[in-house]
Amino acid sequence: MIRENSIKKRAQMDPIDQLRLHLIEQLEEKEKVRSSWKNTKKFSRKRKVK
Repeated sequence: MIRENSIKKRAQMDPIDQLRLHLIEQLEEKEKVRSSWKNTKKFSRKRKVK
């Protein structure tokens, strides 16, 4: 649902705003991946200690 709204908004925006929104989304994806990777690393360390 959120994706559809962002696509509709993107169609009405200027090319520069479209690009900016795209870059922001990419950064958010990277952060998600990074945080999940950190979490898995922490959990694996805890298991090894036990």
